[in-house]
Amino acid sequence: MQERRDVRPFKRRYLEDPPVTDPQRIEMRLHLLHHPTDVPAPDTVPELIPDTGIRRRIAVHYRDEGSRHRGKSDHAAGIEVCWAILDHAPVHLEEELIHSSFDTRSPLVLDFDEADQGKRVYLAGRWEIHREGIKGFFSAVVDAIIP
Repeated sequence: MQERRDVRPFKRRYLEDPPVTDPQRIEMRLHLLHHPTDVPAPDTVPELIPDTGIRRRIAVHYRDEGSRHRGKSDHAAGIEVCWAILDHAPVHLEEELIHSSFDTRSPLVLDFDEADQGKRVYLAGRWEIHREGIKGFFSAVVDAIIP
């Protein structure tokens, strides 16, 4: 068992060293290092469904627009939901929706203070491929009254 631990740093160095080719690694009976494939940017937008059933809490359910199934889009690591309490619908999303939350499992839960009850919150979401930091297009803006 001790031999394996001594060999691991040597093996790791050859797996990560670019001048060593795959045929050479095969000849040494090493496993080939598989590089992640390029993942395209999300080409769909999420649909946000706010649930205001609990006092001072909005549960934001999400799914691919037009889908009947809840959850995130294929290839997406999660969703970024941008939101803000405003008196009017936002015109410039990235400037006006100043709060951002990342979520990987529907619903995203937003809790609010007692002073925020009765105010209107605006939300927009976009799929995100977290590993690469690639973000898709924003969804339509939805609003809800904080219960």
